[in-house]
Amino acid sequence: MPPQIRSVLQSIVSVDAQVDPSSSSSASGHVNHPSSSSSSRDQSARRFLMVAPVHFARNEETALDNTFMQQTGSSSTNTIRDNALKEFDAFVNALHSRDIDVRVHRPAVDEPNPSPDACYPNNWFTTHRSYTIHGEGKDSPLSLQRKSMMILYPMRHASRRAERDPALIRSLLKSGDYHHVFDLSTFEGEQKYFEGTGVALLDRINRVTYMCRSERGHEEVGRIMTEAIWPPCTLPRPSATASPTPYSSCPNPHACGAGRTIVFEAFDTNGKPIYHTNVLLAIGTGWAVICSECISEKSSAPTLSTRAEVLSSLRSSGRDVLEISRQQMSHFCANILEVCNTAGEKFLVMSSRAYEAFNQQQKETLKKHVKDILHAKLDTIEEIGGGGARCMIAELY
Repeated sequence: MPPQIRSVLQSIVSVDAQVDPSSSSSASGHVNHPSSSSSSRDQSARRFLMVAPVHFARNEETALDNTFMQQTGSSSTNTIRDNALKEFDAFVNALHSRDIDVRVHRPAVDEPNPSPDACYPNNWFTTHRSYTIHGEGKDSPLSLQRKSMMILYPMRHASRRAERDPALIRSLLKSGDYHHVFDLSTFEGEQKYFEGTGVALLDRINRVTYMCRSERGHEEVGRIMTEAIWPPCTLPRPSATASPTPYSSCPNPHACGAGRTIVFEAFDTNGKPIYHTNVLLAIGTGWAVICSECISEKSSAPTLSTRAEVLSSLRSSGRDVLEISRQQMSHFCANILEVCNTAGEKFLVMSSRAYEAFNQQQKETLKKHVKDILHAKLDTIEEIGGGGARCMIAELY
């Protein structure tokens, strides 16, 4: 691990985690996996946060690199905000009607530093639950410690940094029982930005981060984030000829392997970098949607993957991979999210604009993997804000 990465990882603010007694190992070295509502290997979460667009408006600062944003036309700021709030409330009601656990935060009307983009909370924080193995695995017993973590991200535009509301962060930490805060926002001082799951598409099952390099997605920060979520196992690995050991057959393989970061470049029709990965790629438990024609066919640097390599990685995961066109991408067909309700049933969430842009065969393929597709009209939020349904939902693992 490079020294600069190690020093950043050591900046984690930690509250001593309480290890579940059931997670301690037996004398034989076997590790019991503690149960949780959202396991470290679950692709989709069961709890979510959404932030009401109380101060919604066109953000001229973010429009500099978000080509999905449109002009407001003749509509007044009040009309735009009122329409956005109506769309938001209808969207939340549709989720609640399927017993999807959504917590709604409504910023104060008289907030001193209001953000017009506050309805996109997935950009400034993520939450994670993983497990780390401790012990020698020989004469001493192994123990399995849960790591519940929130990550804060460096935002490119100053107008969006106020969205990291300290009071909201404290509330989320308390209600979600997160023991660690990993603050990557300090990279703003180095002009290295990484806007959460706008940039990072996480294959949580296979421990892979897919990211499109852009002004809002810095490769170094992305690799640090991946290692924080999925650190390498600290236990020695047995050789191929060695007899089996307790840790070589650990029932929690998540804790025994480092994550991988797949970085690529993608461009719009004008040759401008795609600002966020989640407008061209979405990953569910058994499916993936990708606009591969945006991804560079050739690598411009040794650390970058090609279009073929990205597709190969997605297909090797065993998922149904749906390729969409640039036109479908512009209708937010990749800005979609798989969610679970309180009963564990999977749903696919998207805007009505995206739903109508999928062809029938694509819809049928996606429906094989979920109980239903939920869609809501989000025209104002998508056109003025430049982000869709997925951007509006922050997962609380």
